[in-house]
Amino acid sequence: TQLDNKMASATPWPLPDSQVIISDPEVFERKKKQLLRDGPDMCQVIADFDRTLTTSFIEGGERGASTYGIIESSPHLSDSYRTKMRELFNTYYPIEVDSSIPFDEKVTKMIEWWDKANTALINEKAPISLVPEAVAASAWQFRRGTNEMFDTCDKNGIPILVFSAGITDVIDEMIKQRIAVDGRVFNNLHVISNKMRPDENGTIVGFMGSVIHVFNKNEHAVAEAHVDWWDKVKPRKNVILLGDSPGDVHMADGLDDPQGILRVGFLNESVDAKLENYKKLFDVVITHDGPMDWVLDLIHQVLQSKPASK
Repeated sequence: TQLDNKMASATPWPLPDSQVIISDPEVFERKKKQLLRDGPDMCQVIADFDRTLTTSFIEGGERGASTYGIIESSPHLSDSYRTKMRELFNTYYPIEVDSSIPFDEKVTKMIEWWDKANTALINEKAPISLVPEAVAASAWQFRRGTNEMFDTCDKNGIPILVFSAGITDVIDEMIKQRIAVDGRVFNNLHVISNKMRPDENGTIVGFMGSVIHVFNKNEHAVAEAHVDWWDKVKPRKNVILLGDSPGDVHMADGLDDPQGILRVGFLNESVDAKLENYKKLFDVVITHDGPMDWVLDLIHQVLQSKPASK
């Protein structure tokens, strides 16, 4: 979501110990067995970004910035822009999380939200060069183990698709500043998000392609607009899917008859209220803004396994 004030920042720090909860042990074991049986050559990772690869909270209990929040904090943008973004959040976020509103109606409202937010940014006539400075100045962090996951997957040829309703340029810069240091290039990594479009002077004048919001993230978008990536990952029928919101469970829906999608959900807050619903949606639930350690261990197990002989 586009603002970082969903709740008061009075969350205690450190957060309670995280738990890894297996929703249905029988289903989980079947999916895990398939991952290990087929090995790394049949595996890919599809991950949300905000609150999934990054944490919800940072040291001291402060809420970490999202990609939109990072842009919003830039001194290049006006106070009226920040006010507009808060107004949009207060209008549309309750719709996003209201389970009584039909899905189709939610989608319409999310498109409205993202379009209005992106238009507000375009109207600022801000330079795209604000991104590195804003990323460096903002308070955020990657989830513990995310760097190692990127490194391990890259070295072993497991593709990672980052699928986000945030901003591509900010995601790229966050990875550059904290993971892909010293100019490292991750050939196995692809980001699908909302990419800014600058004019010849470097002013943000629009966004590329169709808007990606919280409810339309799925690999249909890959097939339509990212053909090279689609061709690369299409044979890999097994997916380790990482997300933090109910809409994230659909990120692999565009795959042709996936044999095994192991869905891992990061339930960062309101655990007691949301746990049962998350257990219905995700095969594994990691609570209380927990680390990436369990996921990293699973990837290591996949790498150590040998595919069945054909």
